[in-house]
Amino acid sequence: ALAGFKKLAEQGNSRAQMALGGMYAMGVGTPADSKLALSWFEKAAELGDRDAPTFLGVSYYFGEWLDKDDK
Repeated sequence: ALAGFKKLAEQGNSRAQMALGGMYAMGVGTPADSKLALSWFEKAAELGDRDAPTFLGVSYYFGEWLDKDDK
């Protein structure tokens, strides 16, 4: 599934970008990679995906998948 979603995501399919971001976020079929997850969610949001802003907003609000900066 990872290869299929990646191909579609790279072609600009926002639903595939969301799926790929979720796979990276949860480590499904690939090692977890928070930076890649956020990157795919951001790309999907830029394309107008209806779910992407929610994933990004919750991530930023709770600090999920973000580098910590105590300053």
